[in-house]
Amino acid sequence: MPRIFRAMKREGDYPLVAESATGLGARPNEDIPVGADGNVEPDTGGMSVAPEGSKLPFHRIPKRLKPRLPRAAGGNDLFCWRFGEGPFVESVVNDTLTLKPDRHNHGTVQPRSSCAFREFQQSLSNTREQWVLVLWEDVLTT
Repeated sequence: MPRIFRAMKREGDYPLVAESATGLGARPNEDIPVGADGNVEPDTGGMSVAPEGSKLPFHRIPKRLKPRLPRAAGGNDLFCWRFGEGPFVESVVNDTLTLKPDRHNHGTVQPRSSCAFREFQQSLSNTREQWVLVLWEDVLTT
């Protein structure tokens, strides 16, 4: 499994499952197109992730960290989460998901095959207990 990072809201000890930019999930027709049949396809988008916590966009890093990172502009309810341990290259996340890097600092977790959007969301939420909370101070570089 590839090592990926994402800034998400927290619910207890795990990321909040939500169809949002700050939850464990993807936004329909914004992060990934949903066909008229309700299906999503590989290679069309998915849930955004980064190869390192320090490579997350500034609008996903909490404003409370401005003293350390002046461009931080995210909500103070965001936490840094890590998943997996492998290299940030196109690879299998699990039986139904794959990582597709598209830039040095960004990739998407996508469906491995055509499926209903709800199935894709469920596949993402099934990874919930595999995400590890990471301290921002441990991943940010100044």
